[in-house]
Amino acid sequence: RTQGRLQGGVAFRSRKRAHPASPAMFALIASLPLAAQPRTCWEMKPGYNAISRLVAAPGKERRPDIFFFGETGSADACRGACEAEGPGCAAFAWMGPGKRGVFGGADKWARGCYGRGASTRTMVPDKERVSGVKVPCDQLADGDTAAGQQQQQQQ
Repeated sequence: RTQGRLQGGVAFRSRKRAHPASPAMFALIASLPLAAQPRTCWEMKPGYNAISRLVAAPGKERRPDIFFFGETGSADACRGACEAEGPGCAAFAWMGPGKRGVFGGADKWARGCYGRGASTRTMVPDKERVSGVKVPCDQLADGDTAAGQQQQQQQ
């Protein structure tokens, strides 16, 4: 509904202000389904290092770009730590079980689990490491699994 007004000798029409939304309206909006989010999967990269040259020493981190999750017993456990970090962790690198050096010294990077934010996209070949990167599931072709890249749906 509009009402006529006289202001400064000039007539104009204005609309009445809408009523504030009721709690019932908010409940209705909240019950509507959100737009479907693309499913996220892991593209596994055995023999690659997602944090190569981004960490100066074992056990170091630079949040929000590099995360250190501690030592884990497997790449799957490391992937789980990255998932638990949430959307800020876009990739992980598990340093592998390690091996003794030439002079018998232990591998200081052994079993280390690191995560990486999305701002860096490094992936360097490194036969001792296992990495994985989050990708939309529809980007993984069926042939990727046969080529040695596992896809595992993130829950």
